[in-house]
Amino acid sequence: MKFLVKSIINILIFLVILIIPVTLFVTFIGLGNSELPLWNIGIRNVLSYAREYLAPSIFISYLIATLFVVARVDKVKVKSLFLLHLPPIIVAFFIGVGFLALRDKKGAFELPKKSVQVGPLMFFKRDVFTSAGTRQVMLKWETQGKHTLYYYDTQNNSLSIINNVHSGKSGRNQLYVDDRERAVVIKYRNLPNGTVNIPYSDFPHRENTTDLPIFRSYEKQIREIYGWLRKRGSLQPPHSNFLFGALLLTFLMISVPLVYAMNDTGWGFSGIIGVFLILALLPFFYNYMIKIVNRSISLMSFMGGYAYLFPAIIFGICGLLLDLIVRTRRRTRS
Repeated sequence: MKFLVKSIINILIFLVILIIPVTLFVTFIGLGNSELPLWNIGIRNVLSYAREYLAPSIFISYLIATLFVVARVDKVKVKSLFLLHLPPIIVAFFIGVGFLALRDKKGAFELPKKSVQVGPLMFFKRDVFTSAGTRQVMLKWETQGKHTLYYYDTQNNSLSIINNVHSGKSGRNQLYVDDRERAVVIKYRNLPNGTVNIPYSDFPHRENTTDLPIFRSYEKQIREIYGWLRKRGSLQPPHSNFLFGALLLTFLMISVPLVYAMNDTGWGFSGIIGVFLILALLPFFYNYMIKIVNRSISLMSFMGGYAYLFPAIIFGICGLLLDLIVRTRRRTRS
């Protein structure tokens, strides 16, 4: 009993510690995929996006917190893998109840779509030329609301100076952002066709950690898994919620025994490495297994109305096999 209470408290403590950095990390990944220049996106947009990504961030924080707690377990005192699974399952139950109570009636795999509030100053620095593909644009911001814009086309070697530019769709000369077309629009009678659309992708983007190939590969695995979940999650609640809960249980069944096996009983090097190694490899494993399951789609017919749980059952079997392997190794060593 003491172990259960202590483990539950530790998971909650790690969850509280991780929720802010994980939410910010997930938020910047979402913003990074929007092709917007993150260096000038604004704290308001970050906080707005962070609220929308709070639910998946709590889920990710919970998984990381669980593995950290398992990595700190004293293997001399706790030898039961069944007992080791109970604290994370109990915490997941209460998180899931709160999650379902606060969430709307959409499926479990539907993320809210939030548009960023964008404006010209997100793309242009004041009084400095900004490169945008074959164009150079400088905006001199005036306090009266009418600005001066310098537009240089490097292909035609032509410079246009546009006075009395309005930031918005009012007035004769306009500068505004069309989020649907994902472009910055300049309207002026002397420009080609009177309008120039500059796509978001033409503006400079600072490289960051998420641009590394190894991270992009990891992100690709997660996106493919999420795409598969959304396809499977087209089932209406509560079926999609049951599938989500079953897959979460399989994650615990697979990751907990692996981290426990790598735990060196002292929260030392192998325990820490075990957590990050499992977190790094599991998306690749799940994606690989999902592809195998998709090839065996005909085997799901015998389950009738519960066929949507077939992938979770396959992952659950993998988890049970890992439990047996870890138990057998412990017995042979002892």
